[in-house]
Amino acid sequence: MTLTIPTLLLGAWVFLTILLYQRLDGRRAALIAMIGGWAILPTGDYPEEVIRIGKESHGPTHAVSIPTPPWFNKATAIGLGCLLGAVLFDWPTLRRLRPRWFDLPAIVWVLVPIASAVSNDLPWEEGLARSRSLALAWGVAYTIGRASFADGPALRAFARAWMTAGLACLPFALAEFAVGPFWYHVFYGGHPYRFDGDERYFLHRPLVFLEHGNEFGIWSATAAVAAAWLWAVGDLPSWGVGRLRVPGFAAVASLVAACLLWQSFGSILLMLVALAPLVANRRTGISLRSVMVTGVVLLSLAIAAAGAWVVFNGGVEGLRGQVRGLFGAIGRGSFTWRLARIEEHFPQMARRPILGWGRADWSSRSPGGTFEAPPALSLWLHVTGMFGATGLVASASLMLLPIAATLIRLKSFPWNVAPWAYATLAAVLLALNFADLANNSGFLLPVLLAAGGLTTCSLDRPHARRG
Repeated sequence: MTLTIPTLLLGAWVFLTILLYQRLDGRRAALIAMIGGWAILPTGDYPEEVIRIGKESHGPTHAVSIPTPPWFNKATAIGLGCLLGAVLFDWPTLRRLRPRWFDLPAIVWVLVPIASAVSNDLPWEEGLARSRSLALAWGVAYTIGRASFADGPALRAFARAWMTAGLACLPFALAEFAVGPFWYHVFYGGHPYRFDGDERYFLHRPLVFLEHGNEFGIWSATAAVAAAWLWAVGDLPSWGVGRLRVPGFAAVASLVAACLLWQSFGSILLMLVALAPLVANRRTGISLRSVMVTGVVLLSLAIAAAGAWVVFNGGVEGLRGQVRGLFGAIGRGSFTWRLARIEEHFPQMARRPILGWGRADWSSRSPGGTFEAPPALSLWLHVTGMFGATGLVASASLMLLPIAATLIRLKSFPWNVAPWAYATLAAVLLALNFADLANNSGFLLPVLLAAGGLTTCSLDRPHARRG
């Protein structure tokens, strides 16, 4: 391992996280290490050949949510620090956990790289390395969530941590909005996606210290939704430190306005969808569950109507032309670019449908035979190509199961009663990030704390009563 500045800082974060666990309770240590670390740490040691010069790309790279070299990156460093800290200083909390049937998606997801490597005659070492990466990046966050974030106070702290992180990033983001992304270059050096999509209709989309501008967009949307829901339940009368405080509504307005200002349109749409049930409930008094069920019904009808439209307007070819024309006319060619990349990779995925190809360069549909897989491309495409339907179902179920379990148990929305006010908010934040992965693989892995916490809270009922 080359001792570059990013590598040294990631190593230092591991030891700092252990110190946090020694000095603080496990919940606060996990939130600072995971969400704070995701905000400020370098992504990893990018090879020189993948760094963009101006607007040109000189090689492929991958999101850190995908198990590919380099193995020591932001995701695995955070996971390693939290694992060591929890084992050393929060062992009584971890020891309470018992494997249950609903942990099966997480277990399969962590182990599927080994099965995929064996099925493709790849070296065991590659499969083990990918499993280790998933265990640290995904498994640790899910497990700590299961152990420590299964009650109202913990899920409230989870939401407030996202809001605080979003507000803390605002000054840095506003500077980049004005002049373009520069913070990562100043502190850590080259970044392969520093200029990818940074020019917007008005000025620039920030990057700050994340993997991609799209990822910063969903970061802002997550913070805005967390703040808005906390304010709506009366849990955010003001925000600040000591006497330096602002009204809660001002904090909410700042985060929502910032998300709009960055012009990351997918994130804006997801933010508005996440806020719609909140607004409907506040204005009409209809229970949140009724609002959400109505939304699902309307979405189903919209999908059915879209299918009928496709049939009566030239089939798939006609739809392709219409979509490209629409998004081209409004200057949003990135969406149709994603659709084209997904479409062209279907034949390759179909050749290994169950366990995939076992490695990141599974597709030959790019120059030189290497799959160029930027974070601005669907995580589900990456996962299906690497680990087939098994990996796709396991990784998606890890998030969908706690979301569904939480909403099924929701009878009405108790605006001022914990834990369900905060459990519902955590489910919304998790769903928001899950939906974003249809277009991006720059995944905010700390949201998996909510996946683990909601799984315990909604499904492991005896433990939930003890908490």
